[in-house]
Amino acid sequence: MFKSQCLLLCLCFVAASFGNIAPFIDKCEWSDKACLVKSSQKAVPFLAAGLKEIGLPPLDPLKMSKATLQEGELKIEFEDMTVIGTSKCKVVKVERNLDQSSLLFEAECPIKVEGTYTGSGKLIFAPFEGHGAFEVQTNKIFISIKAEIKTVTGADGVEHWQVGKVENSYDCIEKASFKFENLFNGDKSKADPIMVIFDQSWKELMSSVAKPIVNAIVDEYVSAIKIFADKVPRNELE
Repeated sequence: MFKSQCLLLCLCFVAASFGNIAPFIDKCEWSDKACLVKSSQKAVPFLAAGLKEIGLPPLDPLKMSKATLQEGELKIEFEDMTVIGTSKCKVVKVERNLDQSSLLFEAECPIKVEGTYTGSGKLIFAPFEGHGAFEVQTNKIFISIKAEIKTVTGADGVEHWQVGKVENSYDCIEKASFKFENLFNGDKSKADPIMVIFDQSWKELMSSVAKPIVNAIVDEYVSAIKIFADKVPRNELE
């Protein structure tokens, strides 16, 4: 009797261990766009918190080591960055194109990035130089990710999605703020023109200065998608 109970407990443990990896995913018909958005939105906080059981690190806060801007005379190194806001992303579109074997994902996110910078050169029309803490924040940035996907047999013997070529774009919908400390070693007379540019030309700066940072963030998102697809069987997703 005791052996039978032990065997039953072992079977229950095995069943639990190899059950659904992503129980928070609600499967939808690919034609049901409303369901796809709702299901994706439900998954956001789970993915943002990370899934240790499949080796998926947290996305909020997201730690990034480095991003580099090299544009004309301006060069800025961004380091030791922390990104906050992924868990608050609002999914606005999810579409699967079966003919092109692609998946489109679009969301609006309140992203805040903090870290350190080292830069020199010319920002738009003003000299730029400094080293210290920086912060970039926007209440709403639109991010679009389009990924090629195909079905492959994984190491576990079941079908998985495999993520191929990825395209991305972004647009800052609401005003962004830029804070760079210790510009020109604290010389306010030299720093003031830069502060005016940060305030008045934020849209242009989000397309230039912030570009390597946003691209690095999207790369982390794509990496998470690849880990997720590699570990979660296709039959749990569709």
